[in-house]
Amino acid sequence: TEKMERVWGKYESASNFEDNFYAPVRRAGKWGIINKNEVEVAPFAFDSIVPNITRLKFDVYSNRFAGATMPHEVFKTHFLPSGHFIAKKDKQWGIISWNGQTVLPFQYDKIQDAFYNYVVVGKAGKFGVVDFAGKELVPPTYSDVKIVNDLVYVRDKGKEGLLDLQNNVIAPAIYDTIQEPLQNYIRVIKDKKIGYLNYEGKEVLPAQYDEVNFYNDNEPFITVAKNGKKGVLNNKFQLIVPCEYDSLAAESWRKYIWVKKNNLVGLLDREGKEAFAVKYQFIDNIDSYSEQPETRKMIAQLKGKWGMLDTTGRAVIPFDYDYMKADFNRLSITIGKKNKFGVLKNTGQVLIPMKYDEIGSIQYEMDIVGIKKKKKWGFANATGKETVPPTYDDAQAVQKITNESGTLIPYAIVKKGKYFGVIHAGTGKVAVPIKFDSIDYLPYATTEPITVWKDGVQSQVNFRGEAIQK
Repeated sequence: TEKMERVWGKYESASNFEDNFYAPVRRAGKWGIINKNEVEVAPFAFDSIVPNITRLKFDVYSNRFAGATMPHEVFKTHFLPSGHFIAKKDKQWGIISWNGQTVLPFQYDKIQDAFYNYVVVGKAGKFGVVDFAGKELVPPTYSDVKIVNDLVYVRDKGKEGLLDLQNNVIAPAIYDTIQEPLQNYIRVIKDKKIGYLNYEGKEVLPAQYDEVNFYNDNEPFITVAKNGKKGVLNNKFQLIVPCEYDSLAAESWRKYIWVKKNNLVGLLDREGKEAFAVKYQFIDNIDSYSEQPETRKMIAQLKGKWGMLDTTGRAVIPFDYDYMKADFNRLSITIGKKNKFGVLKNTGQVLIPMKYDEIGSIQYEMDIVGIKKKKKWGFANATGKETVPPTYDDAQAVQKITNESGTLIPYAIVKKGKYFGVIHAGTGKVAVPIKFDSIDYLPYATTEPITVWKDGVQSQVNFRGEAIQK
């Protein structure tokens, strides 16, 4: 900024303005402080003044004119009250206010961390905590100390522990690592095993797992691993699924916990009890919020054959098919056997007989879908009637397009020879002539244009195939 340009021109080095009020600057090898009006408010009497780098977002400036860099000994992130700075004088560290007045006496070899009115100080290679008045809260007896959310993390003889700011022991120094809090818990590592403490230091989960996937205490499941096997805890850290599975998926929005063992899969209920035995090569899962009985069904593969189960385990579609794929709502099921394909309702009712070489994609419930026979594509409806006989070389999935009266009309992009067009998939009527090199996509409404390409030229047509002038 223009202000910083002036400041850099006047001083050997300068930091940015802390909270837009004060900035440390250097002149003749000594540091002082100026205010936002560029008035010198603290004397140039300090060997170093460390900017409050949390507030500055680590944005420390150098004097680009003189090529000087800031000689600050910045050890860790500092978060001091506004208008306060860590400073060095006569080889000792202390804290000053914006006008250079001493807040914490210059009697420490190092100031390693600061959190509001609490400061981590070092003497003779050991660290402790004092307040701004210099009152010793944690004696300087530890090899490392940091403050996080009123918790004091200490390291002693290679192990970490937790204290409060009154030097009371929350957790003894027996852990290899204590991580910062997440929600209401603190992750610890001991002998390469993971556990959790609460804020009182109680082990809510002893350090016994190789992996713990804990995100927040509102989630119902915590997945864990031990000796290469997976299990599940509930959000009270109680084991509900023992660590005996090769893989699993416990997701809050699913009705079941999916598990895999010895290349076979099954489903457990949300309390960890077996709902579907681990005997399938594949089994679907369903959303926990899906309350409609007709959608609470799952496709599965058993001994190489595909079928469909309801939530009681009954096979509503027998395991008799080589191929099976459900739509998004599990209402229409594409099935295949001996390279012939058709469509069933999820009750087993035949919608399209299994006589086609391929069935197009069904996104939601079956209405009109692409059918392929003898290398040609057409369309059929939910009664099995061929609304468009297979005469096209290619056909994209049917899209429901809203017309002027709000009715959804089934259209599809088709290809014949090397050219593309658009047809009504329910009647076969051509909407856009089959004469274009490509068609980008179909819009959501018939009042919107269709982008087409011919001989490298892009243009737009409507759903009657008429050119739209730009």
